[in-house]
Amino acid sequence: MQMNSFTANSFDELIAFLKESAIAVPLNSEGRTTQHVEKWSMYRMLSTLSHNQYFNFPLTIVHRDKPDFELLQPEFSIGIEITKATSEQFEWAVALRDKHFPDAFLDLSHFKWGAPQKSKKEILKILEVSQYRLTGPEMYGYQIENEWAKGIHECLSIKTQKLNGKEFNSFDKNWLLIYDNLRTAGFNDQIAAECLLKLLGTYWQDRSEHRLKFDRILIESGKYFLLITEAELIKLKIVDLWQ
Repeated sequence: MQMNSFTANSFDELIAFLKESAIAVPLNSEGRTTQHVEKWSMYRMLSTLSHNQYFNFPLTIVHRDKPDFELLQPEFSIGIEITKATSEQFEWAVALRDKHFPDAFLDLSHFKWGAPQKSKKEILKILEVSQYRLTGPEMYGYQIENEWAKGIHECLSIKTQKLNGKEFNSFDKNWLLIYDNLRTAGFNDQIAAECLLKLLGTYWQDRSEHRLKFDRILIESGKYFLLITEAELIKLKIVDLWQ
């Protein structure tokens, strides 16, 4: 990532900087890196939240490590950790598809959270057949939304544990930004959000396991950002400056 830090003294300066920044993410087979995904999610978040007046200026954006970004505002600092909601098996399947069967439809139902690990041979067979027809098990009721919620919640649990680690830096506010790679056909946003809120339960109240909690969870999902705090859930349409 080219930018290590940047200070915007106004909303217009921030938007101009974002518009000039390239955020395209290549395919896995074409050299996609974690930095590509981080930049994509971070800059789209900055665009969307700034248009909705979530930031004060001057605003300094610092690319760093543990967490991935730091935002400095006049009143407080925000540490932002970025992660992707997907399973390693699914990521492997995507890479195999891009290399061997680029026209195949990759059905996420083959790679549910906690599902048995598949071999390379098994995944390639699924991909081969998926060029011509759907192959995954049929999903009933709200299984799609429940699977999505489980995946997001698992990401939150893993990152909350890291937030409390000695090597991780905490700030006045700590945010978790999740790129959602779990959506599939027939996805109902409202039901999915309700499923996730049930799993969150007493996340912010219970400090028995982890002292520090993320103050805000931001999920980039489809055309929207979901912003979740202890007090509310807000859905914001993504402001895409790069169309």
